[in-house]
Amino acid sequence: MFGSNFPSVILFERNLTALRLRRIPFTIEAPIDPFYSESNMERLHHSFRQAEEGKLVVKTMEELEELAEDE
Repeated sequence: MFGSNFPSVILFERNLTALRLRRIPFTIEAPIDPFYSESNMERLHHSFRQAEEGKLVVKTMEELEELAEDE
């Protein structure tokens, strides 16, 4: 019949294999979220350690607004 080098035959064979394995015939990947980058995770861990050590600065919204106006 057809040779196995026709794209439609190759796709058909892949779909049959996927059905036999009970999975979809393609992979789904989410884009890499920069929030979970190594440098950001290091910064977050550093901030958590500082908070655990009590190295916090607490400001009210009014104090923050005054600081912004002073600049």
